[in-house]
Amino acid sequence: MQWLRYSLPRPALHVRGPPWALRLQCPRLLGTVSRCISGVGPGLQCATISSRQTPKAPEELDLLVGEDVDHYAQQCIVESMEYRRLRQCFSEKLGALREHKDVAARLGTKKLFNSLIVPLSQAIKAEQINCVEGFQEMFRSLDANTLALITLQELVALCVTGTRQDGDVTLPGRTLQAMARQRIAEELKMEWRMRLGLGSDGPRKNGRKLQLRQLKLKARRMKSHHDEGAPKVADIILQVVKSHPNLCMPMTVNGKVHWEDVFEWTHQTIALNPRVLELINDELVRGNINFLVRSKVPIMVSQPLPWQGSSSPYYSVNVDIMRTKGLRVANELLGTANTGPWRAALDTLSTTKWKVNEWILEVMDTLHQQGLPVGKMPGNDVDVEAEDDLPETATFREIKEHESRRNSALKKNAELHTLRSDFLLKIIQAKRLKGVPQLYIPHNADFRGRAYPLHPHLQHMGSDVPRGLLCFAEAKPIGERGLHWLYVQLANTYGKDKLSINDRVAFVKANLQVIMECASTHENACAADSWWKAAEKPFQCLATCREIFQAHQLPDPHKYQCGLPVHADGSCNGLQHFVALSRDDVGAKPVNMTGSSPDRAPQDAYTGVLDVVLQIIDKDALEGHPVASKVQGHVARKTIKQTVMTTVYGVTHFGGVRQIFRQLKAQGPPGMTDAEMFSGATYLTSAVMQSLGVVFRRAQEVQDWMRRASRQIVKETGRPMSWTTPLGIPVVQPYVRQEAFDIHRKTTGDRIKMDAVLEFAQPDYRKQASAFPPNYVHSVDSSHMYLTALECNRQGVTFAGVHDSFWTHPGSMDTMQAITRQQFVALHSQPLLQRLRSSLELQYGVSLEPLPEPGMYDVNEVLDAQYFFS
Repeated sequence: MQWLRYSLPRPALHVRGPPWALRLQCPRLLGTVSRCISGVGPGLQCATISSRQTPKAPEELDLLVGEDVDHYAQQCIVESMEYRRLRQCFSEKLGALREHKDVAARLGTKKLFNSLIVPLSQAIKAEQINCVEGFQEMFRSLDANTLALITLQELVALCVTGTRQDGDVTLPGRTLQAMARQRIAEELKMEWRMRLGLGSDGPRKNGRKLQLRQLKLKARRMKSHHDEGAPKVADIILQVVKSHPNLCMPMTVNGKVHWEDVFEWTHQTIALNPRVLELINDELVRGNINFLVRSKVPIMVSQPLPWQGSSSPYYSVNVDIMRTKGLRVANELLGTANTGPWRAALDTLSTTKWKVNEWILEVMDTLHQQGLPVGKMPGNDVDVEAEDDLPETATFREIKEHESRRNSALKKNAELHTLRSDFLLKIIQAKRLKGVPQLYIPHNADFRGRAYPLHPHLQHMGSDVPRGLLCFAEAKPIGERGLHWLYVQLANTYGKDKLSINDRVAFVKANLQVIMECASTHENACAADSWWKAAEKPFQCLATCREIFQAHQLPDPHKYQCGLPVHADGSCNGLQHFVALSRDDVGAKPVNMTGSSPDRAPQDAYTGVLDVVLQIIDKDALEGHPVASKVQGHVARKTIKQTVMTTVYGVTHFGGVRQIFRQLKAQGPPGMTDAEMFSGATYLTSAVMQSLGVVFRRAQEVQDWMRRASRQIVKETGRPMSWTTPLGIPVVQPYVRQEAFDIHRKTTGDRIKMDAVLEFAQPDYRKQASAFPPNYVHSVDSSHMYLTALECNRQGVTFAGVHDSFWTHPGSMDTMQAITRQQFVALHSQPLLQRLRSSLELQYGVSLEPLPEPGMYDVNEVLDAQYFFS
């Protein structure tokens, strides 16, 4: 039996005291773990977890690796220990915050400020207009939004820290004095510059001295005026806060939303509503818990709990099922929607069993020790040395070129540092989890409904390194067709995915001897000239080589038990969904949605667009277009691939220019300067957009209709775009106009920067319109993946998904391929666009223009499309 050791600190002290002291508990651990704590590892004492008692933490928690280990108890212990560590962190952090006047700005009360800052600033603006006191000029010169933000921060800080005696007047007054002094300094500086600029010769020296004395006298008078007026301004603002009827927050009690006052006023004191104080604590807890889930307890060693109600997969950590960007309306819609199938699909993804591929881990560790880079694994190369400073006699052009080379070297070093750190995070966690028989990666969804793992490092949505390190925990026989799909997987990871299926298999058979040799031993795999290192995805390629080698060691390779996942990737999946929505019979062929045989190579959408782009370039060059003549002969598939791929996901024209410019710069066309390459990138981006309208005309018409509809809805109603996915998931686009606050507070010596998305802010109609088509198609492709996952689970097929890449065992690939096509046909056989238009008109009370005329494509052709997912 092996041991897996997790180093954990000693238990934290219990926190008691004022309301700022958070009390962390583990409500889901009540009455558990006592049945088998004694078997988890040495030093653990048997204990029962209750609401007032948590198990004592040893200095090290040992996870046993074996069949007789209760991994449920281990998971409970790990989460409990992390809660204790987190509580200690909170007690230290809040102890320091209590002595800091700016506690509210640091407590994560953004949600509180978002709800209050708009009505309070509007009331302050009204007071500024109606003010008739002698200091109205000073009062009106101060920004109402800034005053509202400072007032809220100070009042919350007073309530949280408990220092309330006379502070509700003096502390905001001192803050206003600091703001007034800052405004005076800025005005004096501006006036001084303006006076220095009078006349072409500038003022004389004696004149400057006279002006300086006058400015100093004026500054002293203004300072005295502001010193007298600041407390009066504070009184006015506090009266506004006391009498304002809309300083409320939505609170959810027993599933119902009602509004409660934020502040509770008495004769001489002010206090926060207990529910609001709980919200502040909850925001701080939630922020740290999210960090805990995503880094401290990354992968579960016991089966996750189902997504039911407000529960999450972890036993003691609450995680939101959807990342709604904090929008209240999105959370309310999510609470009332029928999300049963979606939750079941997330449970299917979260309960897929994984384990660390120990053979690949050992090879990767050896190569890392050698310091040689392989694929996405960085080597121990020496950082690029930045050039020394130039001599004083250097010309302007030499200085610019020197700075460019120096910045490139610094950027390269920063990228190398990031890659090394990221790789170490992955391999360290893989070593810790080595030997654990089964691991689980819980998922939740973004605001569009797309599924994402909760942990960012060792998970299958990462790069080639974590994908090579993971495999299914349960090995299954590859069967009659499994070896065929292993061959296809190997060719795909090597970079031969543009060949036909039969040619990919032939490629592997032609190199079978060298494949068997490089995967036979660790020494052969780590050799400098090993065959797999030249692959496009080297570690996934090596993992496949190893499975093929082990299968061929048996008398009958078809009986080999394989746990390696094989992939089926969509062919420009976003365009595939738009083609199906628009029934684009012309655009269906480039994205492989028509029938084909394994003998024929798959269609390539990028090559189809490239052909049209080259025709446009040749035509313009003949007509004497200067930029077309420059780029002619320098445009390849790689030049436009990223722009074509991201156009369907909402890339702007300027974004496309930057993408193509990077490709041109990497190719280095001879005789072209950076300015000429930028002009060429601008020209090529327009040509790509024009070509997409030719190749995918009907799909482009649907996207244009969506943009116009979104722009009309947002402008007429002032509400963000919202719709329901085919699986019943409510989606709300979180793009609103933002208001930034940058306040330099001299009383505390801090500079507060807050980019607040206001709760009552107006939607940004430009972002809403440009993001609607890609976000809608993301919600549709996520529904396709969820439906495929549910059906695979029903038929007993292991499934893992990465958006438009579906994974399963080699022996069940044919079954998953059939399910993928059947669910796509079932999804797009529904009138999705007609339902979308009707629901938007009903929801927003607007009349939208008719939908574009659909094409003649029959979505059932997908059933016979060989390369639809391959």
